[in-house]
Amino acid sequence: MPDVNLIKSQNWSLSTAKQGEIVEDVDDINQCIAIVLETVKGSDPLRPDFGSDIFLWLDMPIGLAGPNIIAEAIKSLRIWEPRCQVVKARMQVDQNVLTLSVEWQPLNSSIIKSTDIKYNIAA
Repeated sequence: MPDVNLIKSQNWSLSTAKQGEIVEDVDDINQCIAIVLETVKGSDPLRPDFGSDIFLWLDMPIGLAGPNIIAEAIKSLRIWEPRCQVVKARMQVDQNVLTLSVEWQPLNSSIIKSTDIKYNIAA
């Protein structure tokens, strides 16, 4: 169990990567971005609009899917992660894995971070 007395930030959450640890500030935003982009809209019964519709595009031809995946990622992050601004989103396909790379900037900060999400796609 994390020691809550060690939390120094207003923005924090439990780590999804390491049990019993917390993430704060920029690391919390990074984790939340991943959660938004990996959650199928409608899969959270208490927040049916939470997540993204990226999964609707994963089996489509890449020429059609690409712009829609990027647009969906940007739209979802604008709604569900207001602590940052998307600077750039791009994707790359390598065999059966689509990697969505999102460059983002925390509000009121000049640093730019990147979050990569991998999706399995049809062969």
